[in-house]
Amino acid sequence: MPPKIFAAPLLFLAGCSAASSKGDAGAPPVIDTLQMPAQAVIGNDGLYDVDGTISFHSTTSTVATIHVASTDFGVDYEIPGPAVAKATNATLVVNFAAANPIGTTGSYFVSVIDAAGQESTATMETVTLE
Repeated sequence: MPPKIFAAPLLFLAGCSAASSKGDAGAPPVIDTLQMPAQAVIGNDGLYDVDGTISFHSTTSTVATIHVASTDFGVDYEIPGPAVAKATNATLVVNFAAANPIGTTGSYFVSVIDAAGQESTATMETVTLE
């Protein structure tokens, strides 16, 4: 079963690679796939839970954080995780406040940040709160 990514340290598929020998940070990490549902409902935690999966990799560093941002839902937060260079189909749970009205449709962006502080290109998703 793939690992889950929440706001607490978790176990991922681990792999590391050395930083560039030139002393620079190297290439930024890459999101390979992000599969998130188009609808979200209020979960037991009292938040709109958007449960999906993410695959990412970095060839020069480890990925330490997942960044979620949305002006539509008024969020901009990072989910810390263990320092890994690769994850495949890891469960990702994105949350939005229940104060957002039912029926609201909005966009949000997900990116990954490596240990050197480099951020991947953000992937945009859209969700309707039901």
